[in-house]
Parts: sequence; C-alpha cells; structure tokens
Amino acid sequence: MRDGIANCDVMIIESDNLTKKNDMANAILIKRTTLIVRDMNASSQWYEEVLGMTLYYDDEVILSGNGMAAGKKGDVTHLKIYKCEDPVIGMIGLLQWVDPIMPAPEIPKL
Repeated sequence: MRDGIANCDVMIIESDNLTKKNDMANAILIKRTTLIVRDMNASSQWYEEVLGMTLYYDDEVILSGNGMAAGKKGDVTHLKIYKCEDPVIGMIGLLQWVDPIMPAPEIPKL
C-alpha cells in the first residue's frame, strides 16, 4: 500500500522501552494522522482486518478550501476515520480523492 501523509500530529522522542509511568515521555506517540489513499476499499480492509480498528466516520467531503494540506475548494473526497481501543493512540483518517482523482506521484528513476 502506498499512502501519502496529508497531516499528522506526532511526538517523537527516542527510546525503546517503557518501564515506568515517567517513561511515557520516551515513547513515539502518534495521536492523529490522515493518509491520502488511492484505493479506499483495500486500505479500509487492511486497517480493519490487520490492525483491528473500527470505523468511526465514513462520508463524502467537499473541500471548503481552508485547512487542507492538498486539494482545492470544491474537490470531492471520501473520508473514513478509524479508531483504536486505546484512549491515547486515537484515530487514523483515510482520504481518497473522488473528483478530481488525484494522480499517483511520479516515482523517481534511480
């Protein structure tokens, strides 16, 4: 699956193990992120079946032109938001462009 990150709230602090309550500050913590996907069905299936996430939101969204990392006013997208059972880790969004369809990025030749 080749998904692009649209927006992300991430705190990254180096450490491998969490042994005490104070060690939580040493964890890699992603609270919310939205991925741009080309195949909503395949992506949704992966998050549901492999990671066991549950669907929280599923709707068509027409962009307003404000606050988006990609796209323009009037673009039609399909947004699904999945949630984990963990109250800290939170949710992940999957966003697919419906109209216009977002072209795949060019893969650089080595």
